[in-house]
Amino acid sequence: TTPTPLVKNLDSKIEMLQRREAERTKEQQRINDEQAQVQMEQKKVAIVEAQQKIELAEKEYRQRSQLQQQVVVEDERKDDDAMINSTPSSSTARLAIKVGPGGSPAKSKEEDLELTTQVILEHVNSMDSMSHGVVDDDDE
Repeated sequence: TTPTPLVKNLDSKIEMLQRREAERTKEQQRINDEQAQVQMEQKKVAIVEAQQKIELAEKEYRQRSQLQQQVVVEDERKDDDAMINSTPSSSTARLAIKVGPGGSPAKSKEEDLELTTQVILEHVNSMDSMSHGVVDDDDE
């Protein structure tokens, strides 16, 4: 049977509506794809910004750590200098080390011998004064 003009007209309208629907679907898919691409680009930008913030924070952290280390080292140096300058070391205090004029070492064997003799004599005298006047009563 041959379709009637009304059926042909309806068939052509259905085809036209199906084509329009397919075009709308394609257009909607294109819009969705563009939106997804824009969102992806926004996420990429956000990631890059976050990475930059992290790098900046790490740089600031390293700088602060270095400054803190420098402060600690300077404080330790100051403490060491204060300790060195305020209290002579025990070996230096006990020995009362003698050096040549101006704090320089002896310039000759004779000067060294003289300084050494002076140290020994001072040590002997300090030992005598520590014995609180113990006298040797042997008349022999």
